[in-house]
Amino acid sequence: MGNLTIKNQVKKYFASDNGQEEEHSFEDSICRPLIGKQTYKAYFHYCKICPKVKFLSLESIEHHIRYKDPELHKAKLLEMIQGE
Repeated sequence: MGNLTIKNQVKKYFASDNGQEEEHSFEDSICRPLIGKQTYKAYFHYCKICPKVKFLSLESIEHHIRYKDPELHKAKLLEMIQGE
């Protein structure tokens, strides 16, 4: 998948009322570059921009990324995709 397609998906994700609509895994999350995973017990997800923000569910961390300072998260996500 090209960067242009991914950029369009990111823009659509932030513009949508529903985010990433289809069920998906961590590996398939549009927000994956911004999400870290603790690999030892409690196995939570955290935001790489806001490392104090931690959630057990993928849906919750994605919700944080979409609604807590969305322009910052969107810009950082697009920047990270550009670097790939």
